Amino acid sequence: MTLRTKKKSPGPKLPDPELLDLMFSDMQKADIQWKPSDYWLKKYCHPGAAILKKYGFDNFRDYNYPSLGMVYTFTKGLNINAGSLKWYIFELVKKIPGFSHLFQLYENNIAYLKRTMSKQHAELLRLLYFSAVQMDPADSLLKISDSMAGNPTEPLVIENRNYTYDFLRFFLRYCYAARYVDFRKIDCIMEIGSGYGGQAEIVAKIHPHMKFILIDVPPMSYVNEQYLNAAFPGKVLSYRNIRTMDTIRPQQISGKNFFILCPWNMSQLGEACSMLWSVNAFMTMEMQTFENYLAHIRRLISKYIVLISPNSGIKKKEAFKSEETIDAKKEREVFTKDFYPLNERDEQKKEYKTAMFNLPDNLFMIFKKK
Repeated sequence: MTLRTKKKSPGPKLPDPELLDLMFSDMQKADIQWKPSDYWLKKYCHPGAAILKKYGFDNFRDYNYPSLGMVYTFTKGLNINAGSLKWYIFELVKKIPGFSHLFQLYENNIAYLKRTMSKQHAELLRLLYFSAVQMDPADSLLKISDSMAGNPTEPLVIENRNYTYDFLRFFLRYCYAARYVDFRKIDCIMEIGSGYGGQAEIVAKIHPHMKFILIDVPPMSYVNEQYLNAAFPGKVLSYRNIRTMDTIRPQQISGKNFFILCPWNMSQLGEACSMLWSVNAFMTMEMQTFENYLAHIRRLISKYIVLISPNSGIKKKEAFKSEETIDAKKEREVFTKDFYPLNERDEQKKEYKTAMFNLPDNLFMIFKKK
């Protein structure tokens, strides 16, 4: 009698895994002022890379896909970080006889909750869509659609156009900023903390003339490049090319709209950019790192700054060496030295509240160069 072993099916394919490894290798060699803290490396960067390599890229926007920082399903309920020792222990525990039955009961319960949540999700999308239409005097929303790269869960479909939760919330932020900024006169946006590229996608589809300098740490910089390659084929200048350039001048590079950078490439930028856009990026930095970014922002940004930042910074002893945290108040204090605020009294306005519906404890700040 012989035991028949089940062949393991190959895992999901990760496009260009060498690029992800290259980004991490360069991060390891970068100057300390550009590196994430050890806390962020252990909590987000390395676990996120492990999740990508295990689950692939194709479904990263599906609700069942693990978060790039936390595992969404059972392990999220237990608050277990992906890639941590507890996570690996949990993977071993799942192999214990009888555990699979208990886990299946849990999964059945989750399936019921998902059906309920699916109805709520659909209602939320409809609400966001009609809110976006009201804030959109140019009817831009009726001309654009989510790329659907990353296989997002249950989009709202209207006349063959796809609208997802992320797409609509990014669009609302754009609409609010457009009340103060004429985007037709903006030639370049630098986004620090660009995530997977969803905000850039919105603006690029409405203003195809624009260039985007997109800066994030790996693995998000990797996801950003793969996502925008899928949404805008041929329009992305890869990090692989960027890293070898002595000076980066996006306006002089024809045929490319998206430039994928990691933080240590900022010193290579050699021409001014019309706007900085950043959402909750600086709060994750040590003060010394923030001041390093600030020097380049003052050097490069010529017209506007658009920020969404928390009213109170992160205060975790394990996260930062210094006691000082970066919050909206600190950012306003710093940026008003060179820029003046355009929307200081907007917090009670309907349009402001609509744009900030999912970030009630944050401030949406827009500045113009003095």
